[in-house]
Amino acid sequence: PPLAAPRGEGEGGAAEPGPTARWVSLEYALPRAALAELVATLGSAGFLAASGCAGKTLELKFVGGPGRAEQGVNADGPVVCANVLWRVALPAGWGRLAALERVLAGLGGRPHLGKCHGLAGGD
Repeated sequence: PPLAAPRGEGEGGAAEPGPTARWVSLEYALPRAALAELVATLGSAGFLAASGCAGKTLELKFVGGPGRAEQGVNADGPVVCANVLWRVALPAGWGRLAALERVLAGLGGRPHLGKCHGLAGGD
């Protein structure tokens, strides 16, 4: 049987019900120095309106570094991780995730490879 969907804040704000709705998790680690630009970009009305991300929850986690793991997200120094768990109607919901991913990658972010990301095999 399928796992039960999370409830409450894990819904990512405005959940999108329907037969094509799926839970999708995406996480990127960015250099902590990019935090101010990340907040300014994601908080801008232009981004929210164009991306359809208004009303969605974005979690920020702070990880010190460098850590002992050479392959860890914080191997190069302190990072801020931007994480979402959204219920989105597919395929239209991929556009919201792609818009967010472009911002995160554009600020030097690296994806959590165990979660959803749009990197091609050669990236």
